[in-house]
Amino acid sequence: KGDGKSNVAAPTVQFTAEAGATLTIDWGNGSGPVAAGTGTGALQSVLAPTGYLTNGIKTIVVSATDSAGNVTTRTGSYVFDSAAPNAPAISTVAGNDNINASEQAAAISGTAEANATIALTLGANVRTVTADGSGAWTYTLQAADITAMGQGAETLSATATDAAGNVSAAGTRAITVATVVAGAPTIDSVTADDVINSSEQGFTITGTVSTGSTVALTLG
Repeated sequence: KGDGKSNVAAPTVQFTAEAGATLTIDWGNGSGPVAAGTGTGALQSVLAPTGYLTNGIKTIVVSATDSAGNVTTRTGSYVFDSAAPNAPAISTVAGNDNINASEQAAAISGTAEANATIALTLGANVRTVTADGSGAWTYTLQAADITAMGQGAETLSATATDAAGNVSAAGTRAITVATVVAGAPTIDSVTADDVINSSEQGFTITGTVSTGSTVALTLG
């Protein structure tokens, strides 16, 4: 890969060697050079045996020996990484994991492997951000995200993809979205005539309001 990292256990090496030269490749796994056919004089590729590598920094050495016994070598190094990163952590959202009407542009933030690509799922939307060198990442909600999540309970989900292409398990956080402003409460008749007399001092005041709302009733 262009970033010098790979999670492919059987990488392909490309090179050009003298036609007819005898080729060997040392895959950097401690087993030494292995036969790799003969050169063609044009660009050719050799696939490493499946599962040939272990995690770590690898230096691959390609050697070509011509008919006169002259040996030419070329080397290249990269990091073989097949370990998935840890699942990202998602921090508390909007202070209490409840997004209200004034918090529709709240930041979703968390931590993950340094420089990993984070795929954050918000309802049907998947947003992509990149963790910094310390592993911190953040995303600011958009109106479309609130629509995608809808009202009520929601589970945020985030995965991390490292530079080698390994994908983590998902990290999750349960939140509640309540961005619809409740309508004004209605108050039912207070007694039959809205007059509280001495015999009605224990009367219950009732009314209606949006489900789940907290009512502040002012008396006097």
